[in-house]
Amino acid sequence: MVSLYDKRESVFARRYAALQMEWKGHDAEPTAVFFGRLRREITNFELSTFKSDQLGGLLLLLAMRSPSLDKLRTLILTKMREDPAMTLSQCEDLMLDHLATAYEQKLPEQPNVSQVHGWANRCKKPKSSANDQSGKKVSSGKSCYRCNGPHDADQCRFKDAECHKCGRKGHLKRNCKVVPKAPRFNVFAEERVLLNPPPKKY
Repeated sequence: MVSLYDKRESVFARRYAALQMEWKGHDAEPTAVFFGRLRREITNFELSTFKSDQLGGLLLLLAMRSPSLDKLRTLILTKMREDPAMTLSQCEDLMLDHLATAYEQKLPEQPNVSQVHGWANRCKKPKSSANDQSGKKVSSGKSCYRCNGPHDADQCRFKDAECHKCGRKGHLKRNCKVVPKAPRFNVFAEERVLLNPPPKKY
């Protein structure tokens, strides 16, 4: 029967109440009475099970004194009363989730991204530039003079290749524009040979 009507307060609640204890002086509360209350609070603190996480949780609540943190402090306090063994890391995760949710709720509603992009593309004027939005050069439609490939000459992988025809760099042999020179003849030397043929040997 006792267990049915006995309302047990959590260890955390007792510890938190002990830290809120205040003495207003001998006139308001006799000194001996206050020290008796102080000793009871120390006993209720249960120091044998008081770990660093529990100390961190209490310090966390005491640090959140600003009125703007009332909702967050109430949330942490409620969770700690439900689970006195709650770790400091769990408190941190709970606070971060709460702050992230509150931040998202403050953001204005964003229009559908695909609809915005589609509307922007329909209203966009064609660019006369040879560059696309990513900053890369787009082929102008002419074939590469280095290799006849469907790309710009600046993007050709043969721009440092050596031609086997003329020996110059920057194009392949099949795209070489160098015309071989016709052999030069010495007209005067040929006339001398025709007019003064060498003597025949017998």
